[in-house]
Parts: sequence; structure tokens; C-alpha cells
Amino acid sequence: MQDAFYEKADAVAQKYSVRDRIFSMRNKSRVLIIVAQVGWLACGGDAKQGVDAGVDAAKPDAAPDAAVVHAAIDKFVALEPVLVSGSQTALTATFTGVTATIEPALGAVQSGVPIAVQPTIATTYTLTVQGNDGSMATATTTIRPFPTVVTVSRNTSSGPGSLATALAVADVSQQPVAIKFALPTPATIALDATLTSNSNVVVFGPGVDQLTISGQDQRRIWFVRGGSLEIADVRFAHGKAKGGDGGLGVGGGSGGGGAGLGGAMFINAGTVELRNVAFNDNVAQGGNGGASNGSGLTNGGGGGGFGGNGGGGSTTTLGAGGIGGSSGELGGTPGTAGGPGGEGAGGGGGGAGQQQNGGAGGFGAGGGGAGGFPGAGAGGFGGGSGGGVNPVPGLFGGNSSGSKAGGGAGLGGAIFFRAGSLRLIKASFSNNSALAGAPTNTPATPGSAKGGAIFALGTTVFQMDLTFAGNVAANAGTATDDNADIFLTAP
Repeated sequence: MQDAFYEKADAVAQKYSVRDRIFSMRNKSRVLIIVAQVGWLACGGDAKQGVDAGVDAAKPDAAPDAAVVHAAIDKFVALEPVLVSGSQTALTATFTGVTATIEPALGAVQSGVPIAVQPTIATTYTLTVQGNDGSMATATTTIRPFPTVVTVSRNTSSGPGSLATALAVADVSQQPVAIKFALPTPATIALDATLTSNSNVVVFGPGVDQLTISGQDQRRIWFVRGGSLEIADVRFAHGKAKGGDGGLGVGGGSGGGGAGLGGAMFINAGTVELRNVAFNDNVAQGGNGGASNGSGLTNGGGGGGFGGNGGGGSTTTLGAGGIGGSSGELGGTPGTAGGPGGEGAGGGGGGAGQQQNGGAGGFGAGGGGAGGFPGAGAGGFGGGSGGGVNPVPGLFGGNSSGSKAGGGAGLGGAIFFRAGSLRLIKASFSNNSALAGAPTNTPATPGSAKGGAIFALGTTVFQMDLTFAGNVAANAGTATDDNADIFLTAP
């Protein structure tokens, strides 16, 4: 009797396509069929209602597994990651998961719901999301308050709202200054003059694909005098550091070429950190040795400077050698009348009637050419020696021969690091070049070309996650500290 009833219930289940619902329950015993039978009888013989009632009665003991929720984070951002001290901003997280918290001190959060925060110091917040499958996802974002925040609103080289003006504000501040950008992106700031910094400044760019600072293949992009500089999320492109050419020797020795140092950035002193940055198509090119002619006045040419060409010897006045080339941002005084050049300045050319040897060049500058006395002006670091006897080129500079001057060195196609400290974190360098300056003529020699991307005096350079491609330095070695990309040397 009971077996016959089981068969009847099974037939009803098949007729109404619910047999799988009954037998897919966790407990596949006959008890479930009995429950279905009871429901069937209770419904007055209505088979469809009876089976549904029986299945519903069985649900408490046979519920399917809950849906799997895997932890995943779409974004976790601050509305204003850089803000004036005392200001408020908001954190927003979008995610999937069953629970989520933000630390420090914010606790549980909901996806897409902003949370107000007002940090008093630089604070890194951590979002942790948990899934019900044992999965976990985390993300961080940092908010940094500053006493002063300056916004760059124009992509002009100078004037109100420009990056140059923002740096000028920072240079006179007694406290750290943050610089951020509010420009339509992608944007390019095409410079008509080199940017300089000498303070405690942090530059927050919008991303290497969103902001490019360009030297327009005419000038170095950035000169760091000192202080503390941090730059993130910016591209530096088409910078050019060209050493000054030596001056014309009028019957005397010609001036040596100045050094081209750091096409995109020259770090003279201070603490620099560059993070998430790119350097593309920058050039450091040494200056050429000056020309010479056969005049009987024997006035030497001035040496090329860090920032300008050396002056030629006078073609009309006996004893008037050429003035040394400009020192640019290094600030030294050019040499005159066979005198030495100051920091970055070319040595003065000697004059015949004044019994003058050529003057020595300052750091990065070429030596002056000999005048009435035969002695050649020595080159400063990277500078070529002036024309004359007993020449002494600067380190990496070219050597003179007779009245013909040596060429200047090209060092650090993208970055030249002189002193201080440099941290490079997640930086890319591509298609940067270090090019040597040519001599007046052979057998005088050109300068050296080292460090297609980076040239560093000293070892206080920290590198992490750097990439290089297509950088060029004609005199590169094959060692880890001397190759087409990098040259590192003791000071």
C-alpha cells in the first residue's frame, strides 16, 4: 500500500516537472515524499498545489547554498589628496564584498558612500574588504595637508597661475609648499625659461600621460639650487642642456667648449625625490671648441660657459682677449683678460700685449685661449682646455692641441646630479642622449659623452623600479655603473 503511494507521488512530481526539485534536496529520503503526500492530501487532491506545498514544507532543512561574494575593490580615492592644513575632504570607496573597513579609526564603510576626514598630518588610509568565500582585498590612499597649497591653472611659461610663479611663491615661503594642477588634460607646459627651485616644495602632477613639461628642445627644464624637492606624476620632455661654445681665437688660442650637463634636470644641491615620472627625448650636449684665425693680434678666445658661449678675441685691439661664457644658473663671474671664470663661467682669453695666458674655466666651463703668453686656460669640470701649450682639460673635457681648443663633455641626457641626495622611484627614461662637443679641429679632441639618461657625481642616488629604452651615450661602458643609461662616479 505504502509503496503504491510512493509511486503515485513520484508520477505526480514527474507530471508537473517538480521531481528534480524534490530529489535535489540535501535529504533525499522517502520522508520528503511523505511530506509531499501530506501536502497533496491537504490540498484536496490538487496535485500541483500539493507537491508545491510539500516542497515548501521541506525548505527549512534543504535550503540551497548562499551566493558567493568575492572581495574586490574598484577604487579608493580622496576627493582632495592635497589640501590646506585644517581643511576637510572625503574618502570614497567602491567595492564588492560582505564587510569593509577603513583604518585608521574610520571603521565600517559602505560602497560608494563618502566619509569625511580631516587629517592633521600626512595620513595613509587602508581599505580592507572581506568576501564570504575567504577572499580579501586591500587598497591604500594618502592625504597630505600643507600650510600652503598653490594651484597651477595656466600652462604658460610664466605669469599668474603658471608653474614658474608657483615655484616663486614656494621660494619665499618659510614652510613646505604643495603645488597641484587644475589644467585641462592632457596638458603641456612649454617653457621659455628654465624652472628653478630652492625651497621645500612638493609637486603633485596629474599623471605622466596627463602633464608634460617641455624645454622645447632649447633649454634645460629644471635647475635645483637646493632645498627639498619632491615631484610625482609628471613627464619631462625635450629639454636641452647645451654647453657654451668656445670663443674665436684671433691669432691666439681659441676657447675651450663648456659642458652640457643634465638635459632635463640639474641637481646642484638639496634633497630630491622623483616618483612616477618619465623623461623622454632630452639632450645634454657639450659645447664646441672655438674657431681660430691667423691674425697677428694674438688675442685668445674666452672659454664656453655653463650657460653661454665664450667671447671672441678682439679683431681690432691688441691685448683684448675674449670674455668667458656665462655661468647661467650657477652664478659665477665670467673670466676676463686671461682671468679665471667663476662657478660655471668660462675662463678669459689671454691678450698679447697684456702678457696673459688663458684663464681657467669654472665648474662646467671651458678654459680661455692663450694670448701673448702661450699657456692654455685649463678647463673646469667637463670643459675643454683652451688653445695653447701645456693644456689641462677638465675631467671628461676634450684636450687642446696648439691653438685649437678641446670640446666640452655631454653628461646626463636627462639628469645630472652634482650633490645632495636623489631618490628615483618608478621612473622611466627613453630616447635621452648625451652628446660630446667637437674640438676646433684635430688633433684636439672632443669631450666625452656619458650617462645617456643619468650622470651622478657621488653615490647618494637611490633607484627603485626604473626602466630604460633607447638612451644614447657615445662613450658608454658596459658596466652596471657605466653604460648607455647610467654613469655613477665618486665625487
